[in-house]
Amino acid sequence: MDCGINIMSAVMASLPTAEFTPTRVKLAGPPTLLVETKVEVDFGFGNSGSGHLTMDWEHPTNIRRIRFIVSDGEVVTIDTVRGRLFRDGVVVQGFENSTNSLSQEYLEVYTDFARHIRTRQSRINVRPLQFVLDAYSQAQRTR
Repeated sequence: MDCGINIMSAVMASLPTAEFTPTRVKLAGPPTLLVETKVEVDFGFGNSGSGHLTMDWEHPTNIRRIRFIVSDGEVVTIDTVRGRLFRDGVVVQGFENSTNSLSQEYLEVYTDFARHIRTRQSRINVRPLQFVLDAYSQAQRTR
């Protein structure tokens, strides 16, 4: 679920005071691998927010997407593979026909890392790691 950390980092930066709790977790992968390649996580946050995290590395187009519903019913979707943010099904950031394949992802990560080293500043946030740990714990309880 390593890319779950990336997606949840974006969501938690947007909703910094919300507490996210996995409520249903489904992990799957081919028997030839010792790691999951497909993950589905339902989660709750705040008083009435809910969301669904989907990742599938084996899918031909590599799915990494999260959809969450805020308390007023607004549906927000982040697709990190294609670099798009949707609000109620309408692209509000990125391009409708984007074919971004994350080709710049590592370059941007390394550039950001070098900037943090140069400025001697860090923005460590362990909340996304805690969410992934909670998701694994939830999956263990439901086996």
